[in-house]
Amino acid sequence: MNTDPLAVVRDFFAHFGPTHDDMVATARRLCHDDLWWASGGFDPPRVTSLDQLVTDLENARARKGVAGFRFELVHAAADGPYVLTERFDDSVDDHGRLLHSFKVMGTLKVEHGRIRWARDYFYDTREFAEQYLPEDFAADRSPILDDLMRAGD
Repeated sequence: MNTDPLAVVRDFFAHFGPTHDDMVATARRLCHDDLWWASGGFDPPRVTSLDQLVTDLENARARKGVAGFRFELVHAAADGPYVLTERFDDSVDDHGRLLHSFKVMGTLKVEHGRIRWARDYFYDTREFAEQYLPEDFAADRSPILDDLMRAGD
């Protein structure tokens, strides 16, 4: 097992999709049992264990016609066990066609070759909330970045 934090994170995003089965298998292989993952600016985090992440992935199979995700890692840099990522998280349909692309920055911590915690920061949190949160969400402001700007441009 590779324990280099940058290699672990690159492996994770290379194999965490495009299908939910890929996501579950990769999470089980590369995430710590005592995982802590905060997405969309939620604190405390919505995911506090590997079992909860797997349950969320299983439940997501039927949500809004999303068959899975693929990830474009634009930049990644490590400082000890911490890895900072700039990426696109793309939701896809049953045929692999793009449904929505999220611009994301994330910080992950790797311990003993497994992701122990992660926090994602969305460029436009409304995109995430409108697409995937079960809570009601009201969009009352225009996005900071338009759809034509890609991370790293």
